[in-house]
Amino acid sequence: MKRTSQLTVVALLALVVAAPAATPNVTVLDRTPHEADKKRCKYLIKTIKGKKKRVRVCRTVPAPKPPQRLAKVAATIPMSFAPAGIAAADGAVWAASWFTEASGKLARIDPARNAVVATIPLPAAGFTWVAAGGGSVWVSIAEGGPEPESSHRHTIVRIDPQTNSIAAVIRPGIAPERPAPLTVGEGGVWAANFEESTVARIDPLTNAVVAKIPTTATPQRDDRGRPSGIAVTPGAVWVVNHREGTLLRIDPATNQIVATIRTQDGRLAAGEGSLWVASAGGDAVQRIDPSANRVVETITGCRETHDVTVGGGLVWVTQRDALCVIDPRTNRAVETLTVTRGRSQTFGVAFGEGAVWVTDVLARRVVRVERAS
Repeated sequence: MKRTSQLTVVALLALVVAAPAATPNVTVLDRTPHEADKKRCKYLIKTIKGKKKRVRVCRTVPAPKPPQRLAKVAATIPMSFAPAGIAAADGAVWAASWFTEASGKLARIDPARNAVVATIPLPAAGFTWVAAGGGSVWVSIAEGGPEPESSHRHTIVRIDPQTNSIAAVIRPGIAPERPAPLTVGEGGVWAANFEESTVARIDPLTNAVVAKIPTTATPQRDDRGRPSGIAVTPGAVWVVNHREGTLLRIDPATNQIVATIRTQDGRLAAGEGSLWVASAGGDAVQRIDPSANRVVETITGCRETHDVTVGGGLVWVTQRDALCVIDPRTNRAVETLTVTRGRSQTFGVAFGEGAVWVTDVLARRVVRVERAS
């Protein structure tokens, strides 16, 4: 496990270093390219002074308007640590540290100033995931990073945004050397527990784990059937199973799995009346209709996808150094916006406070992206 994890990190860094430095800032996909005005001519037979003559008549055809950009980088916020997990809600943006940091940290960013206004020490370091809801901020930490499995623990930290302090520390179980996603809604905090192949339900009133829902009947030694993405919609909690190609629907009223949908492995987001699964390192985003429990579209055009969020009428998918923008009205990838350059790697993405927020774990910054129009 240790050697595999180290090789994965080395491969990730190699891909980043090999990234071309001259990537254009915005690539507009699937639209008519901008062209210069064109002159169009034809020959006519005209009578001039009683004689018929062949006359060349020309007119200028205006070029099509250049494509309208959908997104722009509005601000770049330097961080004192490598940020990974991120969330935005209730007047603040929250970014948590990556496993490479010696100690865990959570930064509070003021979106009105695009500046870090508080840094909260966390009780552990590791891969992080952040969610906000119910008047609190929740940080999921897979402790240890790529270390021996015996050192792994799954820690969830509850932050009070009124005081910028820790309100509770919850340990639902052991965790692997990878992020442990969580989400808030439908009466609970729902945390994917990869190593145990379960989803832990936490009661926000008591900070206690009140249920553990198995995501597979037969956990596999090769990591299949373990939860890697999670989201909430009205009346349902959704979980992507790692390497198994399934999306599970959990009824929060009974804590039971009520539907299983064939889909791809990856990160999960909800919005625009649908669920969106960005393939783990692949080139496809799948759209799921929660009312029908089925995949209704597989969208190509994004590359090396990682995380996904929905907001502002668009779907935003992180790539290595860019955001791929999907228009849910057409189910097409319509734009790729380069958000960072040089030695960089985008990781987390969140929508809130009128913007999209992207973490760059290598360049140590958070990038703010807004609609261009």
